[in-house]
Amino acid sequence: MATAGRGVVFANLRKPIDLRLARELSRAGVQVTVSPVGLAYNECKVLRPTALVYFSANDEKDAEFDPELRRITRDFRNILVYVISSNMTQRLSLLADDHVEAVFSRAPKADHLLTIIERASALRIKDRERSTPRYPVRFKCMIKVVGVPGLVEGEVSQLGRGGFMAHLPQSPNVVPPGDQVRFSILPPEASVDLKIEGDGDIRWGLPTSNGGVQFGVKFTKLPSPSEEKLLQFINKLRITLPVQSTTSVKFG
Repeated sequence: MATAGRGVVFANLRKPIDLRLARELSRAGVQVTVSPVGLAYNECKVLRPTALVYFSANDEKDAEFDPELRRITRDFRNILVYVISSNMTQRLSLLADDHVEAVFSRAPKADHLLTIIERASALRIKDRERSTPRYPVRFKCMIKVVGVPGLVEGEVSQLGRGGFMAHLPQSPNVVPPGDQVRFSILPPEASVDLKIEGDGDIRWGLPTSNGGVQFGVKFTKLPSPSEEKLLQFINKLRITLPVQSTTSVKFG
């Protein structure tokens, strides 16, 4: 039976339908706490849950990062934070924060949410340092979403030790956060022998104006040869390229 560690707090629920996800996780064996509006910070302080699922209430056109949520991500770095927000501007603001695990435009299915919480919790134990510098690049990549037939060609635009940001010029769907991918990254000057291959988790995904998608991937598995190649590239990039701004969309 799933437990999700110290449990999950659901905060800022304002609609009856929001309770459905909390009830489904509870039936799956997760210790669930539903926090009244405005009390999420106190619940996190007292309970120190494994994860917080935060329903954002600010849907204004110029919405910015929710003040209460910013306090939570600042003060409770060990809590996995998942945000549900229907506002695009706000989602971009949230994605710039290195301590928001993933952002959804609508509530995910309970089994999907539980899977990504447990996977992220396991990764957190292995890697406490989640924020890594990223560098602007233009590398070809091949992406395969686990469980979906076929490969898709795209371009990596940011690369770091923790993961990468990629753009797929033609894709009908935004890959949802939590989905697993297999990838191959090939720098322009590299031969086939210098490919970086491995597995990763989608952290976020957004549509682009030209009909494609961009998304961030956090590395979950890199074979030793690929890890060595990645470190070689990163060492070279550290010397020749500037670090990407911390306000940029993150990959991990």
